[in-house]
Amino acid sequence: MIYLSEKKKKMEITINNFRGINYYHHKFNNEITLLKGESGKGKSSIFEAIKWVLYGGNKNIYPIIGKKESQVELKFK
Repeated sequence: MIYLSEKKKKMEITINNFRGINYYHHKFNNEITLLKGESGKGKSSIFEAIKWVLYGGNKNIYPIIGKKESQVELKFK
């Protein structure tokens, strides 16, 4: 579950070559968002990407095999 504060209820995320995610883009427009899906479909990778941006991480750990780098962008509105 992703919780956004009262002041910043909108978040946009773009993920490229991160863990098992080739490309992912989503606009979260609600205060609370629930990610739901089958095992192994990337839910944890989305949380890891958010954590990676907010708290830092080793760039060499996360790229998809054969890719040079990962890119994760968060925008808050």
